[in-house]
Amino acid sequence: MEQQRPEGGRVEDDFMQPLTPMKTRSPRRLAASLPMAIGAILLVGAVAFGAGAIAPIIVPDESPIVVGDEPTPEPTVEPTVEPTVEPTPVPTAVPTAEPTEPVVVDLELTAALSGTKVVLTWTAYEGPDFFYYKVVRSSDAEASWPLGEGDKLVAAIGDPEKLTFTDAPPTGATWYYQVFAVTCGEDGYVPVAVSNVATIAVPRPTPKPVPNCNMSLSAKVIAPTAMGDGVAMVVVGSGYKVKLSWTKYACDMFEGYIVIRSETNSKLDGPVNSGDPNVQILEELGDINKLTWTDTKVRAGHTYYYRVLAMNWSEACYGGIVLGRSNIVKVTIPAATE
Repeated sequence: MEQQRPEGGRVEDDFMQPLTPMKTRSPRRLAASLPMAIGAILLVGAVAFGAGAIAPIIVPDESPIVVGDEPTPEPTVEPTVEPTVEPTPVPTAVPTAEPTEPVVVDLELTAALSGTKVVLTWTAYEGPDFFYYKVVRSSDAEASWPLGEGDKLVAAIGDPEKLTFTDAPPTGATWYYQVFAVTCGEDGYVPVAVSNVATIAVPRPTPKPVPNCNMSLSAKVIAPTAMGDGVAMVVVGSGYKVKLSWTKYACDMFEGYIVIRSETNSKLDGPVNSGDPNVQILEELGDINKLTWTDTKVRAGHTYYYRVLAMNWSEACYGGIVLGRSNIVKVTIPAATE
């Protein structure tokens, strides 16, 4: 709208008039009108976009509004505190030192009987640090090195190429064998290889028949005969013979017999070379199968004592060794008759 100038006034006078100052609102009134302005803005938004477009802003109040009497506060129940039960500590088991396991387990062991002896054979250990083969015999299947209960070291072989051993265990029992290849460590000999367990039953030996080391001697007097008119006659005073027979000596180291004679039997128990003139060596027989001999140097009316000795001549220088003696046989030659 165009401002009305007073009549008669000039336009130039408008520029010369002082400006009327604007009225200034007090701060208090400005503060009071600010919420009203915000409310008006919100109201206009609600009309434009619908009442649900703008949700009311609710500022929660920490203190509840209480109408009427103040509620009686409920007593505070202190929670019951259960005493803490400390779990009983489980004692820590002291670790048991495990035995040193062999590094290699590749020795193959076999056992075989040779009579009542056990022949062991195993394959060679081809690793380093070899000291010995330890051959262990055990009364149970748990042979071990170091030796355990029932174990016995039967051989320690330092030659790595010697792979056999013959053992002579007690007979009539079952034995278990194992071979260990060992090296020398801080705690002594330590296995570096071990064989399988070889089991073998050793029978009792068959009893050998008891050899007959005693010889049984017998003698027979043979009278001289002559043919006359077809009737046998005793030749008076001469021609008598004594035929000796004995059983074979069956013990070891036997090489032959000696036939001795005496006219007093007390001298036939002494050494062959006793030097007694009453003891005569009649014959030395090197044939061990010859079991008879005949004495033709007898006199009528005399009594003789005979004995046969089993001899070994190679083990002694003077007269040999007497291995066995027969019984003594007494023979009396008939007296001469007219």
